[in-house]
Amino acid sequence: MRLLRFARNDRPSNINLFKSFTIIQIHQATPWYNLNMFEYTSYFEKDVLKKRPYIKKEWCERVVSLRKYIEEQPDGRFRFWGRIPNYGNKYLRVVTLPDQKIIHNAFFDRNFKEVI
Repeated sequence: MRLLRFARNDRPSNINLFKSFTIIQIHQATPWYNLNMFEYTSYFEKDVLKKRPYIKKEWCERVVSLRKYIEEQPDGRFRFWGRIPNYGNKYLRVVTLPDQKIIHNAFFDRNFKEVI
């Protein structure tokens, strides 16, 4: 657990900028992108994770959150790609519904080529 201090200026003058401090706690066990922002379709929960148990939800959430490579499909869904260092630097493709918050499918895309 890390502690961060934020200064608050209680006076109009700049003489004592750091008069009082507020301490907040940041839990390192909870990644910054895992704030219950994402939901999963029943297809993802029942079929995808069963078929590909090596895929982690955290990886999918990180790929969608970082938004490095995005493409809209003709049906309105979105494809996201991201490199997963924990899995041999392979690219994970994550498909979301049009709202980009509900994850529908995920798999490692061996045909993806990074655009330089």
